[in-house]
Amino acid sequence: MTSPRRPVLSIALTIGAVALLQQVWVSPTNFGGADEWLLLDLSSRGILGVPYANRPLVLLWQALPARLLPGDLRGFWLFTTLCFAATGALTAWLALRLAPGGRALALLAGVATVAWAPLDYLRLDTVLICGYAGFTLAAGAGLALFVEAWHRRKFALLAAGMALALAAILGVESVLPVLAVAPILVGGGWRHDTRRFGQWTLAWMAVLTAGAGLSLAPLLLGWPSYQTGALGIDPSPLRVVGRVLQLAGMQIGPLLTSPSRELAAPAVPLAVLALLAGFACLRLAGGPPPDREPALKPIGFVLAAGVLLTLAAHATLALTPAIRTPARTQVLSAPGFGLALAATIAAAARLVAPRWRLPVTGILGAWIVAVGTGRVVAMQAEWDASRNAYPAQSRTLSDLTAAAPDLERGSLVLLLDDGGAWPMTFTFRHALRYLYGPGVVGVVHGGADFLYPWRITGQGIVVDPWPVIRAEWQVAKTLHAWDTILVVHRGADGRLAVLPRWPEGVLPPLPAGARYAPEGRIRQVPVRDRERRVLAAEGPR
Repeated sequence: MTSPRRPVLSIALTIGAVALLQQVWVSPTNFGGADEWLLLDLSSRGILGVPYANRPLVLLWQALPARLLPGDLRGFWLFTTLCFAATGALTAWLALRLAPGGRALALLAGVATVAWAPLDYLRLDTVLICGYAGFTLAAGAGLALFVEAWHRRKFALLAAGMALALAAILGVESVLPVLAVAPILVGGGWRHDTRRFGQWTLAWMAVLTAGAGLSLAPLLLGWPSYQTGALGIDPSPLRVVGRVLQLAGMQIGPLLTSPSRELAAPAVPLAVLALLAGFACLRLAGGPPPDREPALKPIGFVLAAGVLLTLAAHATLALTPAIRTPARTQVLSAPGFGLALAATIAAAARLVAPRWRLPVTGILGAWIVAVGTGRVVAMQAEWDASRNAYPAQSRTLSDLTAAAPDLERGSLVLLLDDGGAWPMTFTFRHALRYLYGPGVVGVVHGGADFLYPWRITGQGIVVDPWPVIRAEWQVAKTLHAWDTILVVHRGADGRLAVLPRWPEGVLPPLPAGARYAPEGRIRQVPVRDRERRVLAAEGPR
């Protein structure tokens, strides 16, 4: 007799296989060039919050690979891959709860969740997107626990879901509308126990309200924040709706508009074969034939839930006019869109004779996996060709650590960057903190001084971090005398050198009596060898 767990195991393994067959083409060294060194440094020290964005747990998921596999970017790649696969599995489980017996529907929903993010190139930046993947998983688990708690009548499961929901909100506020959908996912079951449904919904919404208060208080009170300052808020209902539909359209359009040449990538047939093997396993696993499940009504419920979750995932992002591209927008929305795609395919399959339903479902599902996988390979090619800042930045840091294996505490490294590899001072500063440890500060001449404004004075260089980050990030205002400064120059060819003399003409002349002595700051014994392995990272490709 076939075990009832075999179909569920087949679904989970298929989802994991498709996720892995896509992610294996993604390099862990995809760096956008701004946030990655900041994330590496802070998460490696167990710092979880970004105070200027009022996100006290936003680095929670980066901290896990950073602490478990220090100096190894493959840890972020691995954790991101696991989060994608687990989110897909949870989406499949949710589809089974919404449409009982719908095994083919569940398989498609989970696979579409992991395979379809066709334009979100930042999804391939695993150091950055690791956090988004983790909070998407946490939000999905919270939804799943709410639904499971309802069916099993276990408040302990509801409490666990509420804890996960609160943690997710304190990481990224964009999960709030998604989590608010939870009570709707019990469907018509609420009519059989209206009192319990009301009590549990009230408890759930109380937790979301508390999380919203903690997360959005500065915004509501008009305090300066990343969301209002750097991004800006435009609450006009019509414009918000327009941006939501635009973001959703960026997920739908590539189904028909992606270049056919992308299907020639070797990854495509492998991922498609994994999906087809999953369908074959469902057929062999016993139970009701996959081509006879489920009825149109539960399919419609899955479709409605998927559309609602997709729009909810885009709702918070659409509040800002700064979000003009799909970057970072197709991670949280993936589970909802996966449900909607799967339900659409299941409904289309109902239009043909029963014996053709499974083949039709498989063909349409294979198209999603094929196009989605081709898009991943194409986006990685874009990273390799022009988008990736890691080669230039790692060379800068490799040259610097070769010339200065260690630096005296209190040193300041002033970078003259002719090649434009370091557009932000905070990026360079946190890269040096990660590779040299505390007491070494970096600034970039001509770079944006976001978070770390600095200026040249008669006594030296003053670096004045934003007050809001000082306590949590363990930084302070510092004055660096002239003889504690090293000026390094990165040429247009990418080579970096420590300048033996002060570069007058580029920087203001030294005051009378001031001494520039970079050689006195250099120590010859290397430090932090474990962290410096990051400079020689390679991708699993």
